[in-house]
Amino acid sequence: MKLEVRDLSVHYGASPVLENINFTLEPGEKVAVLGPNGAGKSTLLKAVSGLVNASGRVILEEISGGGKGVCASISADERDQRDFHATVAYLPQDGLARTGLTVLETVLLGRHESLGWRVSDNELLEARDKLERLRIEHLGQRALDTLSGGQRQLAGLAQALYRAPRILLLDEPTSALDLFRQMLVLDDLGELAHEEGMTVLLVMHDLSLAARFAERILFLKDGRLIADDHSEAVLTSEMVGKVYNIEAEVLRGSNGSLHIAPVRPLDLAFSEGMA
Repeated sequence: MKLEVRDLSVHYGASPVLENINFTLEPGEKVAVLGPNGAGKSTLLKAVSGLVNASGRVILEEISGGGKGVCASISADERDQRDFHATVAYLPQDGLARTGLTVLETVLLGRHESLGWRVSDNELLEARDKLERLRIEHLGQRALDTLSGGQRQLAGLAQALYRAPRILLLDEPTSALDLFRQMLVLDDLGELAHEEGMTVLLVMHDLSLAARFAERILFLKDGRLIADDHSEAVLTSEMVGKVYNIEAEVLRGSNGSLHIAPVRPLDLAFSEGMA
């Protein structure tokens, strides 16, 4: 499934939050959205998902057998939410409410539109498979409100994956996880993108992890898309300095991966204003 975003803009009152955003996501692509606080990263995912009022167009194209057909070409704030969300799954930051439901029940609710009064053995098997994929099968019978923030984050991701989306939109999906879990989850998402052709668009703050995971980077600043290219072309000292107002070194590890090392802020007033 291909997703095109055309001239997407969001205003809160008279204040622009996103202005004329344009990009295309290809099937199986892994793309990270980066930028400072207040750049519009979370709003971008919400706008694509239809959760905030926006102008512009979101276009879904089915590509198969060497051809393609437009299956949805809709204004960003007028869409059939049920049809759209059969294809696109959005997971906000800590998006699961603290309830007494078990983790397994929470995952099953990812398909609440299609569930009947009884849950089939196959539906249960698929839900448990998603828990195993994220290595949290041991939490299946735990109540959601007894979990840590990181465990709830993994349960939310399992729920999103259970919906079997073609396009997955994730807002800081690893922010509450330790480094080991972050790497495992990102590796799992990369494998799913490769194996199933699932497109992954995720907001991140860790530039080095983004370089390790994403094939492509979208850099936002002040509500505008200022860079869109493959990771090595975008993650440079000059671009990182322009976006974050810091001096940074871009290093290469022994395995060839990029590592971004911040050196110092270039403008303390700017840094304090973003706190």
